[in-house]
Amino acid sequence: MWIIIVIVAVGVMAALQLPSLNKKKLRKERTVYLLLLFIAFVLASLESLRIKIPNPLDAVTIAVKPITMVINYIFQ
Repeated sequence: MWIIIVIVAVGVMAALQLPSLNKKKLRKERTVYLLLLFIAFVLASLESLRIKIPNPLDAVTIAVKPITMVINYIFQ
């Protein structure tokens, strides 16, 4: 049920925005819009199908942790 709502919502958003972008000949903006809309569609579809999506904050924590350890070592 939720996947149908996601598909309809993405279709409505595309139908409302793409004619305006095409009319103004904004090719790069249209490409970025479609890319972000596709990413949002995939994430919303996975979420509606109850597929576990990793938290991006975990990757940031892993990347920043060594830097914080060095800073803590310097100031102790």
